[in-house]
Amino acid sequence: MKLSQRDKYDVDPAAVFAMFCDEKFLLGKYEALGYPKYEVLEIEASDSGARIKTRRHAPANVPGFAKKLFGDTTEMVQTDVWGPEKDGVRDGTWTIDVPGKPVKARGTIRLEPSADGSLVSIEGELKASVPLIGGKIESWAGGEAKEALVKEYEFGVGWLADR
Repeated sequence: MKLSQRDKYDVDPAAVFAMFCDEKFLLGKYEALGYPKYEVLEIEASDSGARIKTRRHAPANVPGFAKKLFGDTTEMVQTDVWGPEKDGVRDGTWTIDVPGKPVKARGTIRLEPSADGSLVSIEGELKASVPLIGGKIESWAGGEAKEALVKEYEFGVGWLADR
């Protein structure tokens, strides 16, 4: 399933990038989203880019056909890798691994200036390699991912407004 999101922020790209690399932001975001367990595994940020790795356990609000496969919570390990800023634009990649589950998501992310602040563009694909029900799992997980992206954006807007 394809994922696509465009988020507009009222601040410059440097402020958005700093937020994405802030451990307090990451932990606050996961708390606000209601994850029962989460941690920042790695943050390495410099002028040449960044690598951010987190782990979270999300409530598995799965449909009945997938309950056996996912259980009550789903562990996700996300790795975001950002390149250097070039002419105000920063590109990166993201991956989400779900240990022990046949689901993976990966894609690209772009942070660039806009007329009134910044634009973050997220593109990706979620794949479930499960015979017969893979498409149903992708559809369910894709819906959950889209909802989480919206909530993460809303948290980010609030975070920046409080700064």
